[in-house]
Amino acid sequence: MRRNNGILDLQLNGCSDLEVLLCMQPASAQNIIDPLLDLSCKVYMAESVDDAVSKLQFHSFDVVVVQEGYSTEIIKVMANTPMSVRRNIFFVLVGENVETKNLMQSFALSTNLVVNREDLHIFHKILLESTRENNFFFRPMAIALQQLGEKSLGH
Repeated sequence: MRRNNGILDLQLNGCSDLEVLLCMQPASAQNIIDPLLDLSCKVYMAESVDDAVSKLQFHSFDVVVVQEGYSTEIIKVMANTPMSVRRNIFFVLVGENVETKNLMQSFALSTNLVVNREDLHIFHKILLESTRENNFFFRPMAIALQQLGEKSLGH
């Protein structure tokens, strides 16, 4: 069942049913696909940069994982995504030049999470922990936005 609020779903306790788009080289993606499927994520692999851009323009994914150096175009698409949509996407950058879970690097790169390539073997654990932390931190905002939306609709 698809979540209404994506990554900010008030009932989110795990990664089950989250839709994950992987924008990375197949060799790197292979290390994380099965563990993500074990978490009951729905995993979509971009076949090319154009395919990834197309998928991002026509579908709202809960999690987008981009490999460093894969495409600056995908990063531009994410940067230009309206905030009302972007806040519901958990954006992850995987690379050799980042330190896993370094919040300053994440902030500087406009991502929710950075993961060093050396930690891909535990990517699923890092993602699970990080989405829980993100949801806990942003849950009050999600509640406020939901209440504000209900008031503006007269409910």
